[in-house]
Parts: sequence; structure tokens; C-alpha cells
Amino acid sequence: MARPSTIEIPIVRAALKAHPRRISAALTEVLRSRIMKGGLASATRLPASRAFARELGVARNVVTEAYAVLAAEGLVSGRAGVGTVVQAGVAPQSNDAVRQPANRRQGHLPSIPAPSQAPISSDAPILFEPCVPDVSFLDEAAWRSCWRRSLRRGVSGDYQDPAGEAFLRTEIAHHLSQTRGWTVGADDVLVTNGALEALNLLARVLIGQGDWIGMETPGWPAAREALRIGGFEVRSIKADLDGLDIDDLARRQASPRAVIVTPAHQFPLGGRLPADRRRALIAWAERHDAWIIEDDYDSAFRFDVPALPALAAMDANQRIAHVGSFSKTLAPALRIGYVIGPAALRERLRELKLLLNYHTATFGQLAIAQFMADGLYERHLARMRRLYSGRRQAMVSALRGVSALRRLGHDGTIEGIEAGLHLFWRFPSSRGAKEVADRLARSALSLTPIEAYSDGASPWHGFLAGFTSPRMDTELSALQAALTVP
Repeated sequence: MARPSTIEIPIVRAALKAHPRRISAALTEVLRSRIMKGGLASATRLPASRAFARELGVARNVVTEAYAVLAAEGLVSGRAGVGTVVQAGVAPQSNDAVRQPANRRQGHLPSIPAPSQAPISSDAPILFEPCVPDVSFLDEAAWRSCWRRSLRRGVSGDYQDPAGEAFLRTEIAHHLSQTRGWTVGADDVLVTNGALEALNLLARVLIGQGDWIGMETPGWPAAREALRIGGFEVRSIKADLDGLDIDDLARRQASPRAVIVTPAHQFPLGGRLPADRRRALIAWAERHDAWIIEDDYDSAFRFDVPALPALAAMDANQRIAHVGSFSKTLAPALRIGYVIGPAALRERLRELKLLLNYHTATFGQLAIAQFMADGLYERHLARMRRLYSGRRQAMVSALRGVSALRRLGHDGTIEGIEAGLHLFWRFPSSRGAKEVADRLARSALSLTPIEAYSDGASPWHGFLAGFTSPRMDTELSALQAALTVP
């Protein structure tokens, strides 16, 4: 036999008043909670909807909608001649179970491998954060216009080409052909969700059972950890101020199936791979039936030297995949990159992209393509080169002018300033770097340590400093003040 309910009307009214725009959902939550905690036991009859609505001061449909949701969840049922009744067999939860459902389920979730390296973190504000472009100088009116025009183009309701929008692929191919000494066609380009997805796609296509990937150390920690979490074995190959150490690569008894390199501007040390190392790397790949993945992350910004051709431009044997993105040139939030794969890989990359996520979001592709087609992209790059060049020179002058460190015998050298968005402030020993870190810490400041980019123990000492921040003058003043304190 159904028992009448005892529902505290003032408590329910307070809950509804707290959520005036979703009162039906709020009523559902109150009743669900009472049922699950045992406050409304099995066979308890809920108030008739009309009378309940009158007591609560709400429309009747608020109550009927709440009852309908609870019925769909199997918590109540409607009985002819009886009304809405709490279902039998609903087991009340303990307070601990209600408060901590995630803890009870957590043991059933697969674990994510712990990073082999702690993330870069600091309680103090980090000065000169590297690799973050200044998006405030993007021509906002022109950029908005390109987005509006991309929306006017419209798209069909179907999924699009996994390789990406032909408009953008054509513009990327034209840009690379003009700036990187390399003839590229639109059909060579696959658009991705940033460079990380491009690396992941290539790893899935190239790396089989028992294979491994070589990566520079120091290098890009996010890529290293993402590949390892994806189940790939990543081993480190030494890099120096001239880029990847080809001798260290050649000494390996078992060669990697693929090696990821940053030849235009080694990340993070800043050197560019000399011509002899480039030739040796390509010869190594041919000799070992291996692949080279060229991460061309910031080659658009060169200051004191002419741009080198892409490494892939030297690839007569089709062993190099070229990866790029718009994260450094426009904005990281766009999450649009691309891969130019050798002919043998293109269809497999396209098929895998389709299986994983169909295609990259369409309107962002079209907006960037329009920006490029109108000549605005090249104009933006030229403007940013001038801006970053001035900021770079200001930073170099400031760092070289820190006389307090020279007096202590801890003078640093500046590396990697020919290109890119950051420099490496290098110290010959850990003592000099520690002196800088300690002085900054006393002023509640910090810099990004180069050790954070190494896979294991680092032979390098110093800091990475980006020269893109719009607050750079303020940050330079803070740095100089902190380092001149006795």
C-alpha cells in the first residue's frame, strides 16, 4: 500500500528560489536526492501534481516535468488510482556514497601513465614565458572580416574531406613553395588539429611493434609525453648548439624507425642544423630504412640570417614528413596545423585522420585560408618580425648588462638568437644558473630552466626566455632589479 510523503515545502521552495531559470530541474534534483538518500522510501506516494504546484507557488507543468524525469530514471512510477509512487527496489545511498561517487568509481578507470618528467611549474610568476606569440598585434578588423567571409561561404551538412579544406591546403602549399624553397602541391597537405596531432598521426602510421621513435634532448616535453602516453617508445638522442647530434644517432645499435627533429631552430637550444648534418641525417634515414619527421615550429621568424630551405626540400628519396602549424605565427588557440607527408604515407594519413576525428573544424580553416589569400598573413608575419626583432635586441642588451653576475664570475652567454621566439641564456655551470634563480626567488620571480626540457639528467645550465610578451619592458625592469640586489 502506498504511503503519503512528507516533503518539507519550505526547503523545496528555497531550492527553487535559488534556481529561478531552471525550477523544474531544481525540483527534480531535490526529489531525486530525497529518494536516493532514503528520505522518500519505496512505495511512498508523492503529492498530486496540481496540489503540489499550488503549495510551491509554481505552474503545474513544473511538477509534471519533474515527475516525468524521475519516472524515466526508474525512480518513480505512475499508478492508476494511486498517483506517482516511489519505485520499489531503489536502494538508499549512504552519505559517503552520495558525497564521493567519483572515488568509488575511480578504481575502474584505466590509469594514465605518469609523466617521465615533472611539468614546468613555479609558485613565482615566470618571466618571459617562451613560445607564446603576442596576439595583440593581429589586425583584428581584417581577422574578423576573414571569419565573416568564411561563414558566408557556408558548408554542406556532411562531413568534409579528412585532408582538410582545399582552399587552406592550396594556400599552405603556395606559402611553403614561396618561403621554404620547396615545391608543394595542395594534395600533399593534410590539415590537423595542431602539430601534436600531426606527430601522433605520423607515429601511428610509421611505428610498428618493436619500433621506437627518436627525439632530441633537450626537446619538446609535450610531444615526448604525448607519444609515450599513446603507447609509443620514445628514446632520446642528444642535441647540441648545432641541433641533432648525428653521431649519437648513428651509435645506436638498434636504429629508431623515425626521428623527430627541429632543424630550422632546435628547440630549445636554438641552433640550426648545418648542411653537413642535414646531409648525414638524410643518408642515415636512407641507410636504415627510417623516417625523418621535421617539426618546423617557428621557422617563419628569422632575424640575422636568411631562411634555410625546409629539410624536406632536400629529400630526393621521400623519407621526410614536414610538420607545421599556425600556433606561433597566429595564435595557439586556433589549434590548426598540417603535415606534408611523402607520397607513400599520404593516403594512410588521410584514412587514419578520418577514423580518429573525421576532419579539422571547417570555419577556422576557411578563415585562415582567406587571411592568407588576401596577403594578410605575409603582412602579419613581416610586422611581427619587426616587433620581435626589437624586443629580442632589448632583451639581449638587458641580459648582457647584468654586471652583478659578472662580478661574481657567473656571466652567461646568449644562444639561439638568430631566429624564433625565444633565446637560451646559458651558464657554464649550475652555480651561475642557481645564483640567478636564487636572486629571482628572493623577489618572488622565476625563469624557465633549460633542465625542464631534458629527458633525464641535463648537461645544460641556464634559462629559456621568450621575447614576445607585451609586458616585456616591465618584466625586464623586474629582472634587472632582482639581479642587481646585493
